Amino acid sequence: MQKAFLSHSSIDKEYVEIVARHLGHANVVFDKYNFHIGKDFREEIIKGFSESKLFVFFASRKSLESYWCEYEISKAELFKIKGQIKRCLCIIIDRDISHRDLPDWMQESKVILQPRPSLAYRDILQAILELTDDVHKPIYIGRDDYRTQIKNVLSDFSETRKHVFVLSGLDGIGKKQVFKNTLPQILDLKDGPYYVLEENKTFEDLYLMLMQDTMDVFDKDMYLHELDMYRALSENDQLNEISNKLVEICKDGFLPCIIDYGNLLNDDGTLKREINQIVQFI
Repeated sequence: MQKAFLSHSSIDKEYVEIVARHLGHANVVFDKYNFHIGKDFREEIIKGFSESKLFVFFASRKSLESYWCEYEISKAELFKIKGQIKRCLCIIIDRDISHRDLPDWMQESKVILQPRPSLAYRDILQAILELTDDVHKPIYIGRDDYRTQIKNVLSDFSETRKHVFVLSGLDGIGKKQVFKNTLPQILDLKDGPYYVLEENKTFEDLYLMLMQDTMDVFDKDMYLHELDMYRALSENDQLNEISNKLVEICKDGFLPCIIDYGNLLNDDGTLKREINQIVQFI
């Protein structure tokens, strides 16, 4: 796996910490993880670039004004010219920033608006995977019949029709792999996030997971406030809120997947009324 160098302002550190935590220590060069106290930051930055193939700049008003970000941007351009940095990804986390505010060379790189760190890390992970040598990429073989069936079904749908897919079967037969290696490519979407509903989970647990992925930055007080508001709603309105969160994630170009271990099914194997209602709201 290739590493990503994360460049950010100190003000945006909370956002970037969430991203770095999702990606894991082994996949990032992040000042909190990699820079040593007492050492010259310039030396630490150069060392970080020598270990990275992807440069990720978190664009905000503060980061564009930051001396250290300016230094990292200039070094990233130099390392890119040398071929050490293979790709640049700019994630705009401040809605007041536009593409035109970025350095000229960076405007030619991939630029996305993503104020939600729990979703931004997926774009970074995808960029890292694309840089990974083919020999290290997972191989997907077989299931051609299922892929063909799915393509045929989708070809019969109008572009404006809304889609909810249900893949069922015994554990371990490859449902997730069919999903990961078929639907995202056909629909030109990024797969995930994945939400696992184990036997003891409820629809409120699903809402909590969705809420974390739709908050700009995790704030405990705001989190508890939204949870209290959710609990005060009627059951129908709660299910509607779950639908709204799923739609919000889809609008960001993702394909959310709920992995169910029995919570969404009745004893006869049919979908519960609640999940049918969520689908109707979408």
